[in-house]
Amino acid sequence: MMRDLIRKILREEVDRMTIEKMVKNYAGNSPFLKDMWVKQEREKENLSNDEVNLIQSELEKEGLIKLGKQQIKTILPDIKKELTLQSEIKKEGIQTYLNLIKSNKKYLLESLFGDSKFKIGSPSEGWYKKNIDDLNTLKSTFKSTAGEIKWQDKTKSTFEDKINELIKKCVDKDYWGILETESGIDTWSLLNKIDTNYINWGELIKERQENGHLNHGNDKLIIKEYFKQRPVSEALKNNELLKNLDKVEEKNKIKIKTLSYAEVDVLDAFHDIVGPKLEGMFKRIKKTTEDGDLVENLFIELIRNLDAKYVKNIHNFSTWGNIVDMVFGVDLIANLHGHNYAIQVKKDGRHTQNAFIKNLGIPYILIYPKSLSQAKKYQFEYISNTKHGNFNADFYKNIPKEALKEPEIKKGSPSHDYVSYMGWDK
Repeated sequence: MMRDLIRKILREEVDRMTIEKMVKNYAGNSPFLKDMWVKQEREKENLSNDEVNLIQSELEKEGLIKLGKQQIKTILPDIKKELTLQSEIKKEGIQTYLNLIKSNKKYLLESLFGDSKFKIGSPSEGWYKKNIDDLNTLKSTFKSTAGEIKWQDKTKSTFEDKINELIKKCVDKDYWGILETESGIDTWSLLNKIDTNYINWGELIKERQENGHLNHGNDKLIIKEYFKQRPVSEALKNNELLKNLDKVEEKNKIKIKTLSYAEVDVLDAFHDIVGPKLEGMFKRIKKTTEDGDLVENLFIELIRNLDAKYVKNIHNFSTWGNIVDMVFGVDLIANLHGHNYAIQVKKDGRHTQNAFIKNLGIPYILIYPKSLSQAKKYQFEYISNTKHGNFNADFYKNIPKEALKEPEIKKGSPSHDYVSYMGWDK
């Protein structure tokens, strides 16, 4: 009886919120835990106390929680605030993505798509035409003074040579990514943004830490361990995926010798197309995309309402899968007061520090709000090469105020969640 009492006390150390979050992120094979995920996430029903206790027991069996032990401190909070960690994760995430869609590992990923809406493929004719036009616009507008640039994919070339390389890839229809088919039409999947989405990778690293898969150490070491290539037998523990690997290797006459935990986590998510892990990735990527779009759209609305004598020739590159945006970090080009600028919009000043647009050797403006309340009032700060100031004061006057109505941010919306996350509602 004493042992049962002690066990009950220890159970209470794992609070209900933690259990509910673990169910939300569960990606294993337990039928009971999957049922609980459906009840909580799809049917939006609250879990009873008895169900929480049963979930705890099931999680214990799978080794996902160990009662009575101190909760592991993960690096996710550090990732959310440290730009150097975000940069490191983005760099590693890009390589992981390229491995999964361009190397022999793409056969392994494709094999998990089955007859779902997903596939690895080349975008539509219209996508290529739009990107060729956008790349030519960038090329004809600016001449770079930077010389050879180290790009985010680790290659080195000049600004002009990179543009020419990407135009040729479009002409040759040699661009590949994850596509989703809806009503017979292939569209560029939001999941292609997985490469640089440090919040998503951070959540996956956190899960690995909580499950005891990553060694304790400093944050950079943990990130390195997560993205490190390791023997397949060490990285891949899912028996079904291991059997599938054998089939893929035999069918395609290939040998995949290594995988990283990052690659395994993506493969594991696609192993259950309608499961919680893939849905969690979608939600996180969608949320961070919408967070950035909110401020960006407010700024675009601002300059579209400027007097024509102050702003001309606006080219917007902020669409999913746009190469100018993805490779060069340029959200739009505009002629302001007679000068052409490449413009990148950031959600706050902190994220301007490592902005890639600074490396291009062309006239640029980095736009950011001091707070969301300022963005809602169309008030922005800017950094332009070596200058800094208030965009509104330096770049326009006599804006028609009636054209700019303050947008409503509803409670519970992704934008409202972003406001709370940044602490701008306090």
